[in-house]
Amino acid sequence: MFSRNVPTPRVGQLDASLLDAELYDILKTQLLSIFKTFKPGFKDRYEPEMLLILKLLIFKLTVWDNSATYGAKLQNLMFVDGRKCTSIKKPLSQSQRLGYAILVVGGDYIWNKIESKIAALSYESHEYNDDEDEDERPQRRLFGRHFTVARLERLSNTLSTLWSVSSLVNFVLFLYSGRYSTLILRLLRIRLVSSSPRALTRQVSFEFQNRQLVWNALTEFLLFTLPLINLGRLRRRFGKAVAYVVGGSSSGSNDGSSSNQKGELYFLPEKTCAICYKDAERAITATAMSSAGGGDSGGDGSGVNTDITNPYECVECGHVFCYVCLASRLVEAEGDGWTCLRCGELVQRMRVFGDVDVSAIKVNPAVLKEEEVVVEAEKVEQDEEDEEDEEDEGFKDNQNVDDSEGDEEDEEEDNQEDDGEDEDEDEEDEEDEDEDEFSQEDDSQYESDFSETESLSE
Repeated sequence: MFSRNVPTPRVGQLDASLLDAELYDILKTQLLSIFKTFKPGFKDRYEPEMLLILKLLIFKLTVWDNSATYGAKLQNLMFVDGRKCTSIKKPLSQSQRLGYAILVVGGDYIWNKIESKIAALSYESHEYNDDEDEDERPQRRLFGRHFTVARLERLSNTLSTLWSVSSLVNFVLFLYSGRYSTLILRLLRIRLVSSSPRALTRQVSFEFQNRQLVWNALTEFLLFTLPLINLGRLRRRFGKAVAYVVGGSSSGSNDGSSSNQKGELYFLPEKTCAICYKDAERAITATAMSSAGGGDSGGDGSGVNTDITNPYECVECGHVFCYVCLASRLVEAEGDGWTCLRCGELVQRMRVFGDVDVSAIKVNPAVLKEEEVVVEAEKVEQDEEDEEDEEDEGFKDNQNVDDSEGDEEDEEEDNQEDDGEDEDEDEEDEEDEDEDEFSQEDDSQYESDFSETESLSE
């Protein structure tokens, strides 16, 4: 039974208000998205009116019809008249519902309109002209602003502060008494109570929370440990264990019919690499080709060469494989060993295969004849090339001899020309000396004649 002294749990009332706010936000987003591409500026211009209509619809479908909001219904709560202290739940009166609509639905719309209008008037009173001096702007702002606009601006700020303080005081009282979660509910004397007596007994189940915590912890643990685990090694060990169990059971059922251990590809010839054969068979199966089959060439019948190249033998069992194939398998095993495909023994080491029986090597005579013919042809070609090289060298030597003889003749001619030039130069020098002597004699004769004429004149 309802009693005024039994408050409704505070958590339920706060959760109800949060659920109402989330519902309003969801509907608001969807409503505004409808008019996003309707007309340019339509949504910005009529957004307050659209939100007012949305709140009126929510109020009509929840509080007016059912005396409970959407969040209150989810919390098993309902609105009742808190003015009467009776044991019977008294529904909301008509005046309380209208007051709730005016304050909650219309209050926000009216207050937002008043604030926007005051802000517009204040902006108009603070406008400046571009031609005004910056020193004159503060003075014009003080005396040019309308007195009423200033008072309305101060009044709106005061009312906002007063409402915030009152809401804080009401919330403290709500935490103390558990009644009237909002200031509007306290003013209208509207209370949130449980819709049924069973709702007062809170049966909190932490099953979902515990399960969520366990899964989160397990997920974080796996994310931390999985990179540290070598899944390939675990898979190989598991496969070996299964193969050992299956092989042991099958060998026990054979009653010791075969004393020698046989591997997967024990039937292959010795010159065939079992690893190459298995890889080729796997490739053929993957490409939907014909099944692998043995042949004289040791291949699998698909044209893939599976003969052993660069032979290496296993230390444990002595079977021979290609170096690349065997080394890659041991590297992939990472120290766990590799199961031999011929005998099934665990292999961990390998060595160079050096025991080659030379007498067992057989050469096909036809192939040998072909090789001899090829060798003879190569020798003939080599001899022809050598002869051509010798002829070229002889021609070059003759050419060098001719060049040397021509050079000697040229040198002799040059020497003869030099000797002739030297003789000509000597003759010219002698002629110059004779001319000098003759000129000296003429000069001396002229001087003697001149002296004689002077003496006669005296």
